[in-house]
Amino acid sequence: MRRSHTICAPRTALRANLEGMLAGVVPPDAERIATLDGEVGRLIRLVEDLLTLASARAGALPLVRRPTDLVAVTRDRPVRTAGGGQGAVADHDDPPRGTGLVDPDRVDAVLTNLVVNAVRHMPPGGRIEVALRLDGEVAEWTVTDDGPGIPPDILPHVTEPFVRGDPARGRPAGSGLGLAIAETWVKAHGGTLHIASDHGTRIVVRLPCSAAGG
Repeated sequence: MRRSHTICAPRTALRANLEGMLAGVVPPDAERIATLDGEVGRLIRLVEDLLTLASARAGALPLVRRPTDLVAVTRDRPVRTAGGGQGAVADHDDPPRGTGLVDPDRVDAVLTNLVVNAVRHMPPGGRIEVALRLDGEVAEWTVTDDGPGIPPDILPHVTEPFVRGDPARGRPAGSGLGLAIAETWVKAHGGTLHIASDHGTRIVVRLPCSAAGG
């Protein structure tokens, strides 16, 4: 299993460059400073994700459930996310309408993480399908992509923090926190997240939500 060295990499780059600048052996030119600023941004995002994950797992970020248009939260956010220049196209298969008692911000965060992760590994022209199915008081989302899939040795651990796919199999991998955060919010709702992957990946999220199908 390959674990991400995402925290170590920007920290090492920052220290090495700053020490070189202080020693007078690394020129503090605009290009180098811009690179270091990018590394600082990566660290900030990592810290924010870690704080979110830790707080959610500790129950410090409670759910705020309210009647939610499940079709809207499914359709609006994935289209916006997948239109980000990776060459991926998002399709949808939704019921005409349906409401559920969920935390819409957390559901949006779950779906955003799943779609962003799929887009990140998507080959140019690849497709992502986001489907919503309502089954009584259970909402089921399926996010399917035709990317390179997740290596078998990583698949059982892919929702653990800092575990990510092999960048050689697709586009550069992220921090390794997105799926961990998504699973945390799913479990907070009393739901389940299941991942299957071979040639492409299929993620199924099921959430109990009274009033679904309204």
